[in-house]
Amino acid sequence: MLNIKRSLAALAGVVMIGVAVPATAATTQQSQSQSQLAQALPSTISTLTWNVCGTRDGCPNKEKPQTKVDEIKRQVERDPSIGVVMVQETCEDAHSKPLLKALEDASGSEWILQHRTANFVGTTKPIKCDIPGTGGGGGGVAVAMKKFPGTTPMQWNYTFPGTRGLEHVDGEAEKPRTNYTTQGMACVGANSSNPANKIVACTSHFVHTGVHRQQAIRAASARDMAAEGRKWQRQGYRTVLGGDLNTKAGSPRLAPLRAFSFETDDDDRCSTSWSDIVPDPRDCGNVAGKIDHIFFGDKGLRHVDGDVLYSASEDGTSQAYASREVSDHWMLKGTVRTTRM
Repeated sequence: MLNIKRSLAALAGVVMIGVAVPATAATTQQSQSQSQLAQALPSTISTLTWNVCGTRDGCPNKEKPQTKVDEIKRQVERDPSIGVVMVQETCEDAHSKPLLKALEDASGSEWILQHRTANFVGTTKPIKCDIPGTGGGGGGVAVAMKKFPGTTPMQWNYTFPGTRGLEHVDGEAEKPRTNYTTQGMACVGANSSNPANKIVACTSHFVHTGVHRQQAIRAASARDMAAEGRKWQRQGYRTVLGGDLNTKAGSPRLAPLRAFSFETDDDDRCSTSWSDIVPDPRDCGNVAGKIDHIFFGDKGLRHVDGDVLYSASEDGTSQAYASREVSDHWMLKGTVRTTRM
């Protein structure tokens, strides 16, 4: 926020956390050396979510995907506490894979990353990116998490079951209704013998404006996202859920998430996207422009601060980003303190 007081310490934290699942539902990577004792999570963790606008024609700098990756890398270099990053409208080859390397280069630590390619609404057709020189890859969402000492990293994709029967082919009212479920989220997590070190995080991109029955599909997606988060919270995991939910701040559709979580930036509700009804998109209190969200589970985490990154001088972004030349969304960052579960 341009006109909101913020501490430098709060701005320093940006972490994106993924959701942990059992080995039967997720790919469990090789456990780290037995000599590495499970340690408690860092005392402060931050989360960053950003719709990079990398898959659609007309997106700013679509033909230069590295500029979007570099913006995130810049934030991680600026803030060593960043542990998790969520991105939407990301192309697997053009953005997600380079992002993993960028995060490791920026932090000097190992990370894991899970990409989920989306299907067109009501179909089995995957979204494919067409970016010359990159291969593009499938378009969707991705979540990355820093590997914490003494933990077993996990990663998987989850499909929301609740949209079954709501989706029409290509999201168009005049086309047939289907039983396909195309909505979902990418997840990563850290499992550990030490209960203090268990954490999960997932990111999603709810359906965009213009999709038939869009409100019902978003509501079902929010319920399913919340149900998964609540399930892992009951199993002793700290949870972080977020992304471009295409839902205004304070909407009743987000009530299932608010029931067991707190939202960063909820006090200001600053715009995260450009909107025709917001004269200056860098504004707070205009809920029409607030469609990106981060929800932290209310067990084991306490809110420190949350903010939208607008300014090159205050937030360390590039001038191109600050001038709206990189994406049509702003980055949202939230910081939490870890406590006993």
